[in-house]
Amino acid sequence: MPKKLLHSSQTFLPPFKPEGVIGRQRRADGPVARILVCRLQAFGDVAITLPLLAGLRKAYPAARLEVITSNSYLPLFTALPWIDAVHGFTDNRKLLPRLRSVAGLARTLRPAPLFLDLQRLRVTRGLTRLIAPAAWCAFDRYAPRPALERYCEAAQWLGLQAEPQFNFPVQSSLTQRAGVLLREAGHQPHRPLLCLNPAGGWPTKQWPIDRYIALGRLFVQQFSAQIVVMGTEHVRVGGEAIVRELGADAINLMGRTTIPEALAVVRQLRLMISDDSGLMHLAWANRVPTVALFGATRSTWSRPCGPHSRWFGSEDLPCGACMSTACARRDNHCLQRVSTEKVKEMVREVIGH
Repeated sequence: MPKKLLHSSQTFLPPFKPEGVIGRQRRADGPVARILVCRLQAFGDVAITLPLLAGLRKAYPAARLEVITSNSYLPLFTALPWIDAVHGFTDNRKLLPRLRSVAGLARTLRPAPLFLDLQRLRVTRGLTRLIAPAAWCAFDRYAPRPALERYCEAAQWLGLQAEPQFNFPVQSSLTQRAGVLLREAGHQPHRPLLCLNPAGGWPTKQWPIDRYIALGRLFVQQFSAQIVVMGTEHVRVGGEAIVRELGADAINLMGRTTIPEALAVVRQLRLMISDDSGLMHLAWANRVPTVALFGATRSTWSRPCGPHSRWFGSEDLPCGACMSTACARRDNHCLQRVSTEKVKEMVREVIGH
């Protein structure tokens, strides 16, 4: 555990040091028959695996591509017809259920594949030892680079080609289901869909809701857009304010989608503007133009990648990226300073208007 540093009654996390990738590289010769990729938890980090997985699929079309993930996120990967198998890991945090899950997976996964560990916990290190792969790699959790870059670095170290792909298919039935959900919620097909996502789980991750609402009104007026609000409990308060203020110009899907349905709806968007959240990562990982607003969390680690994304972080401040759930300054300056004009400027960059 990192040492706790106390300041104004708040707890801050010091910068983590890069730990480097570890593992055993594959031989350069010979075909790749089977690739196993592991990412268990944190929805945003799980979503970030998608461009890498799509890149591996493109580079190794004949290989069997398999994923290990928490049972909660199984539906995300089963929605992708180009993933050959998905293996569930218990969501239970207690030691005994987790050990049982590791033992069961080890029996299922032998003979050993190429194993790419994008979680790097004790439990995944134990799984690595049990399946004894001929080649394996665990990614660097703390290097000051975006997660997708660190994922790709690990794959390349292992000896795999890993050019991220942001355009990949999902089950056609899900695309149809997304259309139904949107129509039932009031979508007018000729109007572009823009998602405003005030889903920061902490006060220090939340851009002011009045600015989201101001942007929503502007986009309705300028682009004849409809504003989608979706997600779970983190978006509820801000989302209800957007729906209340924008009325018929808002599409309310909060709490109404499964993970696969959310994936399919996100792929219909023309734009995502969001606090640091899992839905934001799902959007840019699917090539949706995305503007991400980071407050107390580390944009250095988690910012979106690709020319279709822009981000605003707080690392330039002395107290920036503090990872605290409450602001020591008591003013949330890191996000309060982000004006609607600044966000509009980033939007113009990603959508070309």
